[in-house]
Amino acid sequence: MDNKEKLPPIPTPASQRWREFRIQILPVVVFVAALFGVVYLWKNFVQPIGIVGLAQTNTVNVTCTVDGTITQLLVGQFQSVTQDQVVAIVEHADADLTRIQSESAVADLEVMRDRIRLGMERSEQSFQRYRTELLQQRIDLAGDQAKLFAVSNEAVRAADLLKSKLIDPSTADFKKAEFDTLVASIKYRIEAVAELDKTVGALEKNLTKTNDITSIDTAIELKRKEMAELLLPTTLKAPISGQVTFVHHLPNERIIRGTAIASIASTISTNIIGYIRQPITVLPKLNEEVMVITRVQPRRLVKGRISHIGAQLESINPSLISVDANRFEWGLPIQVELEPGFPLIPGEFVTLSLAATTR
Repeated sequence: MDNKEKLPPIPTPASQRWREFRIQILPVVVFVAALFGVVYLWKNFVQPIGIVGLAQTNTVNVTCTVDGTITQLLVGQFQSVTQDQVVAIVEHADADLTRIQSESAVADLEVMRDRIRLGMERSEQSFQRYRTELLQQRIDLAGDQAKLFAVSNEAVRAADLLKSKLIDPSTADFKKAEFDTLVASIKYRIEAVAELDKTVGALEKNLTKTNDITSIDTAIELKRKEMAELLLPTTLKAPISGQVTFVHHLPNERIIRGTAIASIASTISTNIIGYIRQPITVLPKLNEEVMVITRVQPRRLVKGRISHIGAQLESINPSLISVDANRFEWGLPIQVELEPGFPLIPGEFVTLSLAATTR
């Protein structure tokens, strides 16, 4: 038979095709899917974390600066506050003692002012006495200088008359002694006038310096203002904006200076404190880009930059590494600045990745 008709192909049963698919193709598909699943799980859940960190927290205490009693407490736990908002009002515990001490200080200053005034009066009297004595010495000096010419001539004439034997030697000696005495008197009066002139000048300068007691009056006035301020209640304000995390003392409690009344924590974190775990294969650099990955689902990413690098390795909080509280590691601390507006809760754990590591 030359013209044989071609027989139709025998149809392959579906069970046979399914058997071939399971043997040839399904293992490959399962392997690829498992591979992608392992990579995904390793990358997002199981991958060892090289850099751990937490959003930086900022907690401050509102501290009392005086000994006193809390008369008003204007905030409560978990209440939001703004910077410079009044937190509490404290009255001084020893207002009467403060008033007495201030009045005593004012009285001491007034006594000092009176003493200065008395000293000024005494200095004025001394100045006038020495000034009068100076004038008297100048008058006496002028009289001696006026007599000097006449006494000198008499001594010369007495010497001439003695040569002519017209007078006895005792008279000539008397005239010479009178002349010598007057010369010595003039010499010492000149020295006395010079010394008195210096003394009067010094007293006059001292009077000029001490004649102004306005500084004492100013001190008294300032002391009185200080007393008035000390007697006023002390107003304590919030140093930052945030939320009151704890109230340490309640109204009507007596507290001492330096006692914390409330703690306030900031609700915004703009920095992350990270730790590069050992072994450190890549050293960080300032202003280097860092990827910040949150640990919550769904994960969020944000870019940051290294602003500070620690000088030495420091211990890492075990909670950042694992649930084992007894596991301690050391790492290199870094501070990472975040882009503004990224929703991070202060104290939240994050994972960091250096740009040099991702390359």
